[in-house]
Amino acid sequence: MRWMVRAMCRALGPAMPVAALRREDVLGALEPFRSARSWNGLLADVVTAIRWGNREGLCDLPFVATLKARPVEFREPSWFPPDKVERILRMAEAHPGDHRAAAGMRLSLGFFAGVRSVEAERASWEDLDLDGAVLRIPRPKGYTNGMKPRIVELERNAVAWLRRWRRWTQGRRRGRAPHGPVVPRPPLFSEWKKAWLAPAGLSWGRDEDANVMRHTYATMTALNLGHGHSTAMLERHYRGLVAKDVAERYWTIYPKEG
Repeated sequence: MRWMVRAMCRALGPAMPVAALRREDVLGALEPFRSARSWNGLLADVVTAIRWGNREGLCDLPFVATLKARPVEFREPSWFPPDKVERILRMAEAHPGDHRAAAGMRLSLGFFAGVRSVEAERASWEDLDLDGAVLRIPRPKGYTNGMKPRIVELERNAVAWLRRWRRWTQGRRRGRAPHGPVVPRPPLFSEWKKAWLAPAGLSWGRDEDANVMRHTYATMTALNLGHGHSTAMLERHYRGLVAKDVAERYWTIYPKEG
């Protein structure tokens, strides 16, 4: 709410009394946000604040009931076919260097475990149990104090690739077990993509971050995505995007070694 109030003050001026707020003022403040999703998210914060003010007697703004969300056009998630995923992973295998561990771990957790980028960055090697095929996410997305860790069951592909990168990391450390974050220094992944994928013509698509890996995983399985017990989101966005033989091809992508 503090963030929303600061944003409204920047848009409308800090001297405007809340009681003088008009419907057109709110809509004008939201106008710069062209994306319907961003617009709706900010509108929800504004509506919550105004309703709280009305309830507490700080203002009387009945127009809040007329503020409606914009329709959001459905857009099919972008995802990579199996042959592109394999080419990307083979690039990671073939080009060693300081960037490879960051790239390999991020690719493995994204494509074959569906782990969110922010969650992968929060996990450490102590949270990864390859023998038990599980990854403990100590602070899931939207983490607040008291939220229990999320446990991700790792697919066989994920375990095989993660073992591959762990061996390489241990080799770099002369046999010592790796420690610290599983995904070291997130900016290295972006640098690796620019250095190796772009020259090879492997565009990352319209998802400039790593979400496309999670979307790719979601087209192949409905497990481990951390949406509780509801499958509504998966049914709405991912069902029927790929044929069975395409999914089967995806799950045959393993490291060349090991």
